[in-house]
Amino acid sequence: MVEATGRLRKNVAYFKVNYGIVAVGTTALVMFMNPWSLIVLAVLALVWGYSYIVRTTPFVVGGRELRGAAGGRRDREKFLALSGFSLVVMFFLTSVGSTLFNALGLSMLHRGAHAAVRVPDDLFLDKAPEQQGGGSLSLLTGGSKPVAAVVANAV
Repeated sequence: MVEATGRLRKNVAYFKVNYGIVAVGTTALVMFMNPWSLIVLAVLALVWGYSYIVRTTPFVVGGRELRGAAGGRRDREKFLALSGFSLVVMFFLTSVGSTLFNALGLSMLHRGAHAAVRVPDDLFLDKAPEQQGGGSLSLLTGGSKPVAAVVANAV
């Protein structure tokens, strides 16, 4: 069990992009297999698009105006109202929430099974993270080493 946990941690760290692609693909496949859920999500996307892009006059709910174009507090109220509406539709009025959770659970099951079973042979370097270059974004964060220091260490 300890060996499988170690493999799981190493494989999840190494294959995280691949697992993300599989999760998106699994979710898309499950959504295409349940067209009613896809239709409900499309209608919700249209409601969001209409309320933020097409509609220029403010919404009036309970005597209060919810303006999206005014910014600030009104924009937050409009966002919260649409979020609450979407959550009620997805989880209480339809089975879209259940379908999404089933798709994500299926992708997590696939991820866990692959990560626990696959033996990470020579995929990883034995160097500590501070000895490595810092990743592709290290130029932006200042974590990269000067080229002269890298060449001097290699020689």
